[in-house]
Amino acid sequence: MVSHAKTVAVTLLACGLCAPAAAETVEWDFTGELPRFEVTSRGGAYDALAAPGGHFELEAELRIGDLPGEARVRSWTFGPAIAVKYPGELAVEAIDLVTYAAKQSYDAPLPATVDETLRTPPIPTVILTHRLIDLCRTLADKLRLQGKSDAEIFGSDQELSLQVFARVTVEYSWPGGNPRVYGFADPMAENATLLCRGS
Repeated sequence: MVSHAKTVAVTLLACGLCAPAAAETVEWDFTGELPRFEVTSRGGAYDALAAPGGHFELEAELRIGDLPGEARVRSWTFGPAIAVKYPGELAVEAIDLVTYAAKQSYDAPLPATVDETLRTPPIPTVILTHRLIDLCRTLADKLRLQGKSDAEIFGSDQELSLQVFARVTVEYSWPGGNPRVYGFADPMAENATLLCRGS
């Protein structure tokens, strides 16, 4: 198993009346192997996903720390997503995988902190087929705008950087107070790969 040894600096998305320290209470590291996808081409066009019958899972270490005011954790959701980074451009979200989020709820007594290894449900590669093919086709269009011919583009493999990130929501409870849901996002991503194969 490969560990991506980087503690994520999280960004608070929605916090209500939480304390300033709340943005520092949730962190996670992706662990294990990240996916590698391949799209094949024929006749100068990307047209199929290699091994569409497979699936992949994402694994992470999730840590939820103390929040002031005797807060307790009622539940959390870890929703993965994938961004694409074309050469010379900023990464933009390309695939939302929230349907395959990892989730956990707790019974009383509720924990004040959480330190767990999580794993998403199996994600069928086939659901990404059209989007991944589109990403390769967009790359080909960008390369054509740079003056490259189809012979150059499809004469060799082209590689795209995919960045796996997550949105985490945590529901907290306070004694005598209403539960509140806080959202956190990972602005730093782990690199996966999309290989756009030549003909």
